[in-house]
Amino acid sequence: MCGICGFMSRGFVERSTIERMNMNMLHRGPNGDGFYFEQHIGLAMRRLSIIDLEGGWQPIYNEDKSLILFMNGEIYNYVELRLELEKRGHRFSTGSDAEVIVHLYEEHGADCVSALRGMFAVALWDKQQHVLMLARDRMGEKPLYYYHDQKKLLFASELRALLSSGMISRELEPESLNMFFRYQYIPEPYTIIKSVHKLPPATYLLIDESLNIQETCYWRLEDSPVITGDPKKIIEEKLNEVGRLIIRSDVPVGVALSGGIDSSLVAALSSRQYGQQMHAFTVGYQGSPKSDERNVASRIAKYLGLVFHEIELSTKDFTDAFPTVCTLCDDPISDISAFGYYSVSKASMEHGVPVLLQGQGGDELAWGYSWVRSCYDLFSLKKRIVEEGDSQAKWELLHMIVGDRLSHPRVRKNWKDLLGFRKYQFLLKEFQKYPDRIPFYDSLDGFVSNYSSLFGPLMKEYSNVTYGYDRSQSDSVDILLTKLICNTYLLENGVAQGDRLSMSNSVELRLPLLDYKLVETIIGLRKSNSDIYGTPKKVLKDVARDMLPEWLFNIPKRGFTPPVEEWTTALLGRYGDRLEEGNLLRYGIVNSKGAHLLRKGLRNPSIGFPLFFNALVLEFYLDIMEG
Repeated sequence: MCGICGFMSRGFVERSTIERMNMNMLHRGPNGDGFYFEQHIGLAMRRLSIIDLEGGWQPIYNEDKSLILFMNGEIYNYVELRLELEKRGHRFSTGSDAEVIVHLYEEHGADCVSALRGMFAVALWDKQQHVLMLARDRMGEKPLYYYHDQKKLLFASELRALLSSGMISRELEPESLNMFFRYQYIPEPYTIIKSVHKLPPATYLLIDESLNIQETCYWRLEDSPVITGDPKKIIEEKLNEVGRLIIRSDVPVGVALSGGIDSSLVAALSSRQYGQQMHAFTVGYQGSPKSDERNVASRIAKYLGLVFHEIELSTKDFTDAFPTVCTLCDDPISDISAFGYYSVSKASMEHGVPVLLQGQGGDELAWGYSWVRSCYDLFSLKKRIVEEGDSQAKWELLHMIVGDRLSHPRVRKNWKDLLGFRKYQFLLKEFQKYPDRIPFYDSLDGFVSNYSSLFGPLMKEYSNVTYGYDRSQSDSVDILLTKLICNTYLLENGVAQGDRLSMSNSVELRLPLLDYKLVETIIGLRKSNSDIYGTPKKVLKDVARDMLPEWLFNIPKRGFTPPVEEWTTALLGRYGDRLEEGNLLRYGIVNSKGAHLLRKGLRNPSIGFPLFFNALVLEFYLDIMEG
């Protein structure tokens, strides 16, 4: 829907500060703006009109105007909530989905967010209690950054808007940079700026007039109630419900169609309830048939009766847009597929479709990634080794490391001489050192071994820092792994770049598979039936087979995957010199030797290309520090 920002202070709030922050989010809301000011607080928004085009302007008030609301996002169950509230005597003045929030707050206070089904970041000023509530949706679809000290609190939907206030130090956080190079993004609640944080998903803050903050988590994925019954029937019912809610809009709705199961399922669910012909958008790659899914996507579009649009991307298109896309992500996110997502949303807006559905979340919730299953298997072996002293488990662990070579009798006899033995011993040592540590993400290949030769003074103290995740005794490993992937890779790579890149084109991205009721259903079924993930994404494929052609299920998974080596080589040739004279050197992130190594390429391209790509993303991203 829009972008929101605000400023709360013990002193006087300058209107110009709020106006400047708000203008920096013009792309998130080109249809207009809204403001609210008192002596010690200022709130604002940019509007992208989606529901109640004429009357849905913000701020939104309750009946006596004691509650002042600004919201980014959409409340999908607003029709049902409004009917219930009207029965209890509440009077509405607009047709906006956001208005239900002020009336729910009148009844439930900050806990009102528990009734909301959708994606949202909320700022609500309680004029009588002198309390500001900031809240974020359960899966983190809508962002909210904030800065807080003893004299002021500032918040915004985007980091660039927050920094444009001119009131926040732009000092970089070295630990965040370290995490970026390891994982290609910065996990929440960290940001690249030392003093700025992200409000975690499923969390609200209450800030009083003395700027004291009370933080509350109102939902946890792992607390999803146990559900029993036929998984296919239960999930099909929930998906149909989501399909009905997700298309609520007063402007055209389209779908990003990659040709995979998830996006095709979303297209099938939404198009049959939309009531008119839906538009579908996909990308293809010039001269790269192995990466191109246009043929598959067009066949699915024809099968579902969709209006099909294809966008062909060339290597030159990618390199031309690369610096801009790096900054539009608002966070440093090293994903070469970002240009594809950006191009789809750009085409969507050009064709007059400002709401776009996407299939994010299916792989994370239903374990479509093979490495998640490998992580689960590794932890199971670890438990057998550490807790039970199982020697067979040690052999199975070694087999995972060195592969099928163990099947040869001579290799089996001399396995201690294999190169994999040292790695095997190291893994055993690490497993025993942290009995409850989950082996979740490994560092990018070559990151640790090249650390001292690449990185500069800002990064030195973090050379030996590692990150892991501990589990409590009450957490089952499979549920915890699902939570971890949702709170890390999905949230900070998929969801974050989806929001920023779509909103940079003034397009609202909706993710039906992240509806929290659907998430609870999948997790609840998993608690009662651990076999539903026996085959990757079985839980979704069983339902999708009734809606989509059978041939689709025999096609390898690709997504919007570009020709990686060709594009990276082109970047190296066009922008490689930036690394030896730009931001990374100036901030002390890399040293001069490291910049030269990255520019020329390390010996092993499989190591050098990813490290170079990460460095170049950060190099251009840091241009926003000068804005």
